[in-house]
Amino acid sequence: MKRVTLFDEPAGNALGWNPDGVKTSFTIIDPDVTNSIQTFVNVLVPRMPPATFGCEVAFIFNQPTPQRFSILCETAPGENAELQYMVTNLPPHINEN
Repeated sequence: MKRVTLFDEPAGNALGWNPDGVKTSFTIIDPDVTNSIQTFVNVLVPRMPPATFGCEVAFIFNQPTPQRFSILCETAPGENAELQYMVTNLPPHINEN
C-alpha cells in the first residue's frame, strides 16, 4: 500500500495530473497499479474549506505498460489543485471469487 500526492507542477503533469479548471477526467500513470482485479485505488482532490471536487476512480487499465488508472471529477479541479491517492495491491494468491 502506498499514498501519493501529485501537485500541479511538471512532475505531476508528466504523470497525468494537469488540472486547469476545465477538464474533469485524468489518466494517472503509476507503476504500482498492477491490474483491475488486484489493485484498489482511492482518490481525493481536496479543496478548502473541506469540500472536495467529487473525484473517483473510473477505470484501472489491465495493460501492464504503462500502469495507469483514470479518474472522473464532478467539478473540474482548478489550477494548482493537488491529487491525493492511495494504491493497495492484493497478493497474487487472493482473488475476488
